[in-house]
Amino acid sequence: MRPMSFAVLVALILTSAAFPKPAGKDDPDKDEPFACRTGAARETLLRELGGTAQSEAAVARGLKWITSQQAPDGHWALDGAFKDKGAANDVAGTAFGLLPLLGAGHTHKASKTNPYDTQIKKGLEFLKRRQDAKKGDFGGGMYAHALASLAVCEAYGLTKDPAIRPVAQKAVNFIVTAQHATNGGWRYAPGQEGDTSVTAWEVQVLKSAQLARLDVPDITIKRAILYLNNSMNPMDNGYGYVGIQSTPSMSAAGLLCRQTLQGWGPNKQEVVGCVKNHVLPQMPAGANPPKHAYLYYYATLAMRNYGGDNWKTWNQAMRDSLVKTQHPLDKSADAGSWSSAGDQQGQAGGRLMITSLNLLTLEVYYRYPLAGRPAKE
Repeated sequence: MRPMSFAVLVALILTSAAFPKPAGKDDPDKDEPFACRTGAARETLLRELGGTAQSEAAVARGLKWITSQQAPDGHWALDGAFKDKGAANDVAGTAFGLLPLLGAGHTHKASKTNPYDTQIKKGLEFLKRRQDAKKGDFGGGMYAHALASLAVCEAYGLTKDPAIRPVAQKAVNFIVTAQHATNGGWRYAPGQEGDTSVTAWEVQVLKSAQLARLDVPDITIKRAILYLNNSMNPMDNGYGYVGIQSTPSMSAAGLLCRQTLQGWGPNKQEVVGCVKNHVLPQMPAGANPPKHAYLYYYATLAMRNYGGDNWKTWNQAMRDSLVKTQHPLDKSADAGSWSSAGDQQGQAGGRLMITSLNLLTLEVYYRYPLAGRPAKE
């Protein structure tokens, strides 16, 4: 990683370089920034951006499987009651249970169109019980904390429930204090020099928190941008896990961070280079595409924001691959889920994480704000 002097860091902090702020008075989404997940707005985005009845049916099947895995106390377990288990982490597991439910516009508020309010409420209550009342930490490491924080920020953004706001704000505050002071990133423990994987999840939390009108210090965003600057390979516009040795998954994650924090669009050279060199070569192809749900989650969000014909081609391949590889609706306990066998993160996250990531990928059409407004043709 290229060193950054204290003087340069101070200069960065003091500059007025623009990055996206929470919606202002002229923003059409200023009142309901998460509204695209429900109602007519959802249906419009689904139709315009390439979702299908088949992809929505796959989401519905997956959500039923997800809720069937919840424990009586409200948590989900990565090492749950399925053969392809992941590592034990109930905070991360609960977040992976909640996120696709929230991504589909369901909340803990009861309504005629919400069959999952009880499950979501129990999951949020579990996370609240696990949170350190003073520090805001959910436990389980910074990766798990980011996932849980994203869930509570989205739940608050969708409902503006005052009971959730302090939980979400304390979670964000812990992320702020855990950031590396000069490197600008996050890793598995607070204060560690960052890596792009953990940093990308923390960035998603900060973006959702901004749009939910939670407090996010400007300096935290600027330091995160500093991290991205030092993690981007200027030769191929990719991103490394630590340092600048590019990998496809980290390049997709880094690109999404640039889009969400800085509004980098499809005409920016660094975006075009990243897509060409690292994302498009990973497009699913054939009857048995590579199993890499983590990469596909980030790449699909980034390609949705990129837009144009490349998005259309990517979406068709990704959407159809996920629909085809979902476990069919038979009488087995796996019906509606995706196997983690052979996936690059399968041993860590198991069937629950892989199913959750695949559902979030299929919700890409309307899962605003993490997928921003599509680029104009």
